[in-house]
Amino acid sequence: MSIRKRTLLIILFSILLLTELIFLIGSRYFNLLTLSKYKKMSQEEFESEKSYTVFGYMDHYSEDLLKLLIKYFPVSGVNKFSYEEAEQIREQLLNISCRKTEKNKVYFSNNPFELFEYLKNGEYLLCGEISKLYGNVLTALGFKCRLTTVTRSIFDSWDKHTFIEIWDETRRKWIISDPTFNVTFKNNEQYLSSIELYDLIHKGYFDSIKVEKGNQTKFEIPLEELYISYFSYFDNILYIPYNNHLELTSLPPLRWFNDKHTMFLVQSKTFPNKSSSYMIQDLLMFFILLFNPVLIFISLAVIIYIFYRKYRKGKSSFCMIPKF
Repeated sequence: MSIRKRTLLIILFSILLLTELIFLIGSRYFNLLTLSKYKKMSQEEFESEKSYTVFGYMDHYSEDLLKLLIKYFPVSGVNKFSYEEAEQIREQLLNISCRKTEKNKVYFSNNPFELFEYLKNGEYLLCGEISKLYGNVLTALGFKCRLTTVTRSIFDSWDKHTFIEIWDETRRKWIISDPTFNVTFKNNEQYLSSIELYDLIHKGYFDSIKVEKGNQTKFEIPLEELYISYFSYFDNILYIPYNNHLELTSLPPLRWFNDKHTMFLVQSKTFPNKSSSYMIQDLLMFFILLFNPVLIFISLAVIIYIFYRKYRKGKSSFCMIPKF
């Protein structure tokens, strides 16, 4: 291969690698787009008891987390796995410390112990982080719960809101439990799931939706301080089946093949989401998570092979020099 072709190959490799790194770092620190593959999920599947989030940070984390929490509030006495019990845990968690009013730093983590330290220190946790912590606590106590995100656009990772839904064993249904604003929602005195709230909003039945606030806590944010109407987020419902720590399969291109990193766009029977935005997002993620990394590995392998051949050729030429 000529020097010119080798140079072009190295430039191509550098561009591909730089593009990948910029996107991955940007997504991590600037919350741009979700590094996940998307699939559609029917309302029937979403309403099933099996549609919970697996909160798995590490082996035996639940036991260690409960030992940590017991210093701050009682973690025993849960037996019905009802919304009321989950609400009480939410309020106890939010009363551990006062939230700082200033946003000095934005914290992103899946580690429940790190998140608990941030909470204890009153750091300004975003909705996703406080929901992850709450979800980990509930899971450690034996609840089935899930991370649910509602968003006006799946292309804008800032314009979204994340909360927890509880599987109530008595009512046999999912119920919203929002730790950011310490609220849930009712219709005709019945607690609502995210898909039920979505349908009411899209029918225009706003007056029939009752916001039920929990007891005042130290860490919550008043719902009135939200920059838009809470209901405005309910254009898309995203179900997150796994919330795990960083592992090898979290990285491209393995991430593309791992169902743990798939996000599900929920389809209401009454108001299905016919937007093509999730397909555009999926196509973009195909290049970032699979196609681009594969090209990087292939070009790197070719570059290594070329230089190896050049090295071997040079070594052979050196050995062929006659001795006098």
